[in-house]
Amino acid sequence: MPAGTVLPKGLSGETLRVCRKVCDKKGVFATGPPGSGKTFLLRKIIRALRDAGLTVAVCGTSGVAANMVGGITAHSWAGFIHGHADVSLPLDHVVHEVIPRAAKGRMRDAMVLVIDEIGTMSAEFLERLDEVLRSSRTCSTPFGGVVVIFAGDFLQLAPPVGSFAFCSHVWREVFGNRATELSTTWRHVNDAVLLCLLLRLRVGAQTDDDLALLASRRTDALPASAVWLTTHTALATAKSDTELDKLEGQAVTFSAVDVIIAPYISMAQASELLDDGTDIVRRPILRVGAVVAVHSNYFLSRGIPAGSRGVVERFLSAGPAQIPVFTFVSFQ
Repeated sequence: MPAGTVLPKGLSGETLRVCRKVCDKKGVFATGPPGSGKTFLLRKIIRALRDAGLTVAVCGTSGVAANMVGGITAHSWAGFIHGHADVSLPLDHVVHEVIPRAAKGRMRDAMVLVIDEIGTMSAEFLERLDEVLRSSRTCSTPFGGVVVIFAGDFLQLAPPVGSFAFCSHVWREVFGNRATELSTTWRHVNDAVLLCLLLRLRVGAQTDDDLALLASRRTDALPASAVWLTTHTALATAKSDTELDKLEGQAVTFSAVDVIIAPYISMAQASELLDDGTDIVRRPILRVGAVVAVHSNYFLSRGIPAGSRGVVERFLSAGPAQIPVFTFVSFQ
C-alpha cells in the first residue's frame, strides 16, 4: 500500500478492521453462514478502499456473484479467455500467448483484489492466478504483491472441478489458519424455526424433527415456477422437452454459434460452422412461455450475468426469421 494511506472517517466494526489489515498488507478471508452479510461487507470495504485512493479489482467466481459486487468474473479479469482450460496449459504460453494486453494492465495496476464466492473457486485455478500475477507483476510474493480479500462459505457449493481453494499452497501462505468470521445471521430473522434448521443443516447436525419438518413440505402438486434438479444431462433434456411440449403456440428452432467463441471468429467462419453442424452450434427450440438460462456473460453490460433466467414473451418477425423477445430479472 502507498505510505500514508488514509482511510475515510466513519468506518467501524468489521469494515474498519478489514481495511486496516489491507493497509498493513495482510490478506483477508471473510466467511460465515448464508445471510451473515459477506457480500454487503465487501461492498462497504470496496467503497472505503477506493475512497482512500487504492486501485481495487472486484471479481466473483460466477457472473451473478461478480455482478452482485459490481465486478467481473475472476476468469475475465485475469484474461483467461479459454476458461478453466488455461489452468492446465504451460504458464509461459498462458502469460505470453493467451492473456490479452488489457488484462495484464489490469493486473499490474491492481493494489487490492476482491473475490466473492471463493468457495466455488478451485485450488488449481487459484494457484494459476497466483502464478500469472507473480509473472505479470515481476514480483515473487503471493499474488504478485496484490493484497487479496476473499469472501465465501466453504459449507455451501463446491468447485465444479478440482479441490477447494483452501487446499492450495498460496492459500496457506497468505492466510494460514486466519479467517474473519461473520456470526450474525440477518436472513430469516423473523422465522427462528427455519433459521435454526438451516444453520444445523449447514454443518450436518440436523435433528429428526428437522427432517420431519422438511418431509412435511413435500407435495405432488408442484407450482409452475418450481425448479427441477437432475443428476444427468439426459434427464434434464428429457424434462425440458416434456415441459416445452406443454406450452401452446408454434415451436421455433434457432441456429447460433456459441457466444463463448463467437468473438474470436469471423462471420464467414460462423456460417461454415452453422452449415457443418459442429458441436459449438446450438439449435434450441423455443415457444412463448419457455424459460431459458444465460450461460455466459455476453449480456453482462445490460445487467444480465451468466446464470440469469428469462422467459420468452413473444416473437418478432424479421423477414423469414422469428426473433424471440425475452424478459429477464436484472441484477443491477
